[in-house]
Amino acid sequence: DTSWELTDRNNDPFVVSKSSLASNQISLFTECLDPRGCYDFVIKDASDDGICCDQGNGSYDVYVNGRLIASGGEFGSSETVFIGGSCGINPTEGGLCPEDYSLLNVTILTDWCGYETSWEVLDASTGQTFATNEHLFESYTNTFLAKCIPQNDCYQFTIHDSYGDGGAEWILEYDGDSITSGDGNFGRSDSALFGASCGTNATEGWSPFFPPTT
Repeated sequence: DTSWELTDRNNDPFVVSKSSLASNQISLFTECLDPRGCYDFVIKDASDDGICCDQGNGSYDVYVNGRLIASGGEFGSSETVFIGGSCGINPTEGGLCPEDYSLLNVTILTDWCGYETSWEVLDASTGQTFATNEHLFESYTNTFLAKCIPQNDCYQFTIHDSYGDGGAEWILEYDGDSITSGDGNFGRSDSALFGASCGTNATEGWSPFFPPTT
């Protein structure tokens, strides 16, 4: 009854799929993914009763770079897990987001070593990346990025400098509010938490799943 597939939202829709999994056995599958892609892992059950618990205690785990980002077993006909380097949604031309999403605006002003700067926005509970710089920065440039990300989550924004001397200025806005800004005096990195569900369990100081590439 059980099968799964992995699809790329932004490019070729089909990546890999597996069907007819053996009963009462642990199956392990490993795939190398483009670090800037955004993927849907979908697990399916033909009998619409998941893999737990009417016919046994089945379960699944999804790891990215050694970190558990999702697990489950009770899901009905299917369950979807978002994986990837940039799983936010682009807003409309008018700057509008779909229902249950809020607009994230990130503005970066680089110094004379723009290529040293990178940033990302992670889900603070899973480490999944929802937004990140899409290219290496040039020197002395002002760059703006807007993404729609799910509401009712807690996020961590982190800006990095590979040399360790800071330099880039930034402004972070979310759901119409100014969250944080910096004048470039941050050394190797600086972080800020934001979002509706941020609490004592939010994780700080993580490195991104996928470091910027050329």
